[in-house]
Amino acid sequence: MNVEQIKSALIILRVGKAATEVVAQINGDTIYSRQFAVGTQTMDVAVVEHFQRKLNMLIGNYTAEAIRIAVGSAFPEDSELAIQVRGRDVDAQMPRTVTVTEAEISAAISNVVETLVNAVKVAVQRVSSEARAALAAFGAIELTGEGACLRGLDKRLMFATDLLVVIPD
Repeated sequence: MNVEQIKSALIILRVGKAATEVVAQINGDTIYSRQFAVGTQTMDVAVVEHFQRKLNMLIGNYTAEAIRIAVGSAFPEDSELAIQVRGRDVDAQMPRTVTVTEAEISAAISNVVETLVNAVKVAVQRVSSEARAALAAFGAIELTGEGACLRGLDKRLMFATDLLVVIPD
């Protein structure tokens, strides 16, 4: 298929709770598809581990999810964004409250974000040169799933791939 025959080119990144799928479509036909066990839960586990390692605190998965939603970012920009978190001090075994920032939580989830970005880059590299040309000319990345709500993921993908990123309603 040559570039003139291509009417639509799309990379779909579905970031779910437990898994992520990357699909490349040309003219509505799937030409590449990969699924891997990384999702928003993986980000939440990274937040829990950050609290244990760096802050010597225990928090639960629901708290980690709330933190990710409130201040997590794939492209941190707001140095003022912060949230107070109540957890349990590991040593004292007593409740403790700390303030964490967007930058801190973004660093905690950065490996997961990088995995998502690299998955899209691999998808772009694995398609034909004609498909890559169509993606560059008029294609886009469609970001869906629970992870589409991660602040700045669209910008991070755009800067990493030079492709337009859309988040459907």
